[in-house]
Amino acid sequence: MYGHTLRLNKKGNAMRVLVTRPGKDGQDLVKILGDLGIDSMLEPLLTIRSLNTSSLNTEGVQAYLSTSANGINALINANPDYNIPLFAVGDATAVTARLGGFKTVHSASGDVSALANLVADILEPSGGSLIHATSSSNTGDLKKKLEKNGFKYRKEIVYETEAAKSLSPEAVAALKAGSIDAILLYSPQTAEILIQLLRKFRLVRSCKNTLAVCLSQAIAAKVEAISWEEIRVAKSPTQDALLSCLKSYFDIKNTTKDKNEGSLNNPEMIDDTPRDTVTKPIQGRGGGTFRTVFYTLLVVAILIGGGSASTNIWLPKAKELLSFLGLEDGNKIKYSFLAGRLKKLETESVINIPRMEELEAERRRLQTQLDTTLARVDALEKSINVTKKMISAVDPGTGPSAAKKTLKNLVERLNRLESDRSSEVSKNEQQIDQLAIQLDKLKKNVPYLGNRDLNDHAGSFLIAIGQLRSAIRSGSSFSSEISSLSAFGSNAKDILDAYLDLKNYADLGIPNPIQLQEAFSGIAGKIVQSDRLPERNNLMDRTITRLSKSLKWRRTDMFEGNSVEAIVARTERALKNNNIEKAARELEVLPKNLSPLAQPWLLKARANVAANKMLADLQAKAISMLIAKE
Repeated sequence: MYGHTLRLNKKGNAMRVLVTRPGKDGQDLVKILGDLGIDSMLEPLLTIRSLNTSSLNTEGVQAYLSTSANGINALINANPDYNIPLFAVGDATAVTARLGGFKTVHSASGDVSALANLVADILEPSGGSLIHATSSSNTGDLKKKLEKNGFKYRKEIVYETEAAKSLSPEAVAALKAGSIDAILLYSPQTAEILIQLLRKFRLVRSCKNTLAVCLSQAIAAKVEAISWEEIRVAKSPTQDALLSCLKSYFDIKNTTKDKNEGSLNNPEMIDDTPRDTVTKPIQGRGGGTFRTVFYTLLVVAILIGGGSASTNIWLPKAKELLSFLGLEDGNKIKYSFLAGRLKKLETESVINIPRMEELEAERRRLQTQLDTTLARVDALEKSINVTKKMISAVDPGTGPSAAKKTLKNLVERLNRLESDRSSEVSKNEQQIDQLAIQLDKLKKNVPYLGNRDLNDHAGSFLIAIGQLRSAIRSGSSFSSEISSLSAFGSNAKDILDAYLDLKNYADLGIPNPIQLQEAFSGIAGKIVQSDRLPERNNLMDRTITRLSKSLKWRRTDMFEGNSVEAIVARTERALKNNNIEKAARELEVLPKNLSPLAQPWLLKARANVAANKMLADLQAKAISMLIAKE
C-alpha cells in the first residue's frame, strides 16, 4: 500500500499493527505505517473532547505548558494569547503549536522531566505563573517537579477523555485469529484501557503471540499485567523512536525467516539425520523407553556429582579472586572519583553553551523586531505631526457644528495612536531588558564567555565536540560531525588521527550502551550453551548434546569464579551499570573455542570505549584553549 512493498510476518502474511491513538493523530499514524509497508487497523481507545472554555486569564502568566498535541488543539479553542511563549514536551507537540499560531515555541524533545528541566533552564520563578493546558486525567507529575523548583503552577482543564467501552468486532476477530502482529501504545491510560478490554473479551491468551510496543517504561509497566510475545520500549519518548523500535522488530523477524528458508533450500546445509530425532526420544530395537530414562538419570547424576566433587578446585580460586578485588589501589579510586567529577563539570559546560546561544539568538530576534516597530512608529509619528499642523490651521469656532465634531473625533484618534505607540515600545523594551538580565546571569556562571572576541574559536570547537558526542551516543552516523571538527586544524587533527580506526564506524555509527546490552543478551545464552557441549562424539556425548540444546536456562546471579557462566554474568552486570570497558575486559578471558562467538560484539564494545576516550581528549583540548585565552 502507498507504493511500498508490504512486510511479511512469519506466516507469510502482511505484517499488521493495531493503532490505538485517537483522532487525527491515529489517522496520520495509519498513513505513516502504510508508507513503511506495514498494514494497520485503527482502534482508538480514547475519545477526545475539547471543553467550551472561555478566554483564559493570562494576567501574570509567563508561559504555557503542554504535554500533548490534544492539549494544544484544545488550548487554541480557548482563545490564548499567542505572544506568550509555549513549552512543549516533544517535537510533535511543538510542531502542532507552531502550526496553531504560537510565536515562540520551545521543545523539550523528551518526557515530563525533560520539560520541567527546560522550563527551569530558560525561565525564572519570579517571572510569573505557568499555565498547563491539559485534561482532568493528568497525573500531576509536572506540577510536583515545577513547584519543587519554586515555580507557580496553574492547571487549566481544556479537554476531557472518555475511555472506550468495548473493542470493535473487527479488532476482536483479528486478535482471536492471531492476525495482529503488534499493538502500539502511547500513554499509560491507553494501556490500562487495553488490558481491561482484553480481559473483558477473553483475548488475553491471544496476546501471547503479539508484540506490545510502548512509548515509555511507564506504559510497559501497565501492559506487563498479561503475557505477550515481547514488550518493547522506544529508546526515547517520540513517535520516530517508537516506529524505529517496531521496524527493527519486523526486520529481525524477516531476517530470521529468510535465513530459515535459505537453510532449507540449500542442499549443503541439510542434515541427513531425521528431523524427528530432535524432539522425539532415542529409538532402538528394544527397551527404548527404559534406555531413555536411564541416560537421563545418568546425565543428571553426573552434573550434580561433578559440581560437588570439584568444590576443592574452584573454591580456593574464588577466594583468591575475592581477596584480589578487595585490595584495589586507593590512588586509583581517588583518581576515578576526581575524573568522574571533572567529566560531570565538562558535560554541564557543554550543555550550557547551546542554551546561552539560543537566548542570544532570541535577544537578537527581538531586537530586530523592536527596530522594525520603531521605524513604523517614527513614520506614524511624522503622519501625526503633519495632521496636527493641518488641524491647528483650522479654526473650529468659525465652522459649522458638524465640522467641529469631526475635528474633535480626529484629535481623539490621534491621541489614542500616540498611546498605543508608547505601550508597544514599552512592551518590547521590557522583553529586551528581561533577556539581557538572563544573559548577564549566565555569563557570570561561565566567566570565559564574557570575552567573546577571544573565545569564539574555542567556543565553536567545544560546540562541535558536543554535536559529535550527541551523534555517537545516539548510535547514528557521525561522518559530518568528524568533517566539521577537521576544519579546526591541528587542534583536532592530532587527536582524530590517534583514533583513526573509528572512521570505519563514521557512516553506520557506534552502538551505544543500550544497543550493546541488547546485542549481548542475544549471544550470552549461546556462549554458555556452547561451553556445555562435549568434544567427543560417542553415544553418551550425543545424548548430552541433545539434552543441552533443549535446556535454555542459565544462572545470571553467579558472579564468582572463572567459569564461562560466571564470566557472562559479570559481563551482563557491568553492562547494566553502563561500564562498557569493564564488560569488554571480562569477556576477553573467555576460552579460545568460544572467542568467535564474542568477537563481533567485542569489536563494537571496544569502539564505544575508544569513542568516549576520544571525546574526553577533544573536550580537554577545547577547555585548555579556553583557559589559555582567559
